[in-house]
Amino acid sequence: MIGPAAVPPQPPGNLEFAGWVASPEAEIARAAVVIGAGGNGLVGAVMAADRPFVCIPEDRPYAEQHATGHGLKALGAAIVLPEWPSACFWGRILDDAVSMSGEGRRRLRDPMAAEKAAQWLAQHASRSLSLAAPGR
Repeated sequence: MIGPAAVPPQPPGNLEFAGWVASPEAEIARAAVVIGAGGNGLVGAVMAADRPFVCIPEDRPYAEQHATGHGLKALGAAIVLPEWPSACFWGRILDDAVSMSGEGRRRLRDPMAAEKAAQWLAQHASRSLSLAAPGR
């Protein structure tokens, strides 16, 4: 487990608590399954690493994590749960996550996304500057 989390009194033997790490992307990339909330940072990192994902959206003022969870579920990109499940369900949940096709995750990953976004921003900035030029 990475990030801020309290270690339970009797954690399972296969659960490691690393706390804050220098390279969370590397930890996510080597995980068999990622379990986490539905924030943009984690979702983006999991999709980029193409790892099986169990998403448990947290309540936020604008329900953005629930909207993200809805989208992930609709695309078949993650197992999405409304709340933390009882221990007896985890075996099945993890099996389902691992056996889920990665196609939904790969639909959300574009290795050229940063370049495309930069081009789009440059194009719109140029157009905005030309519209704001004196004499127009």
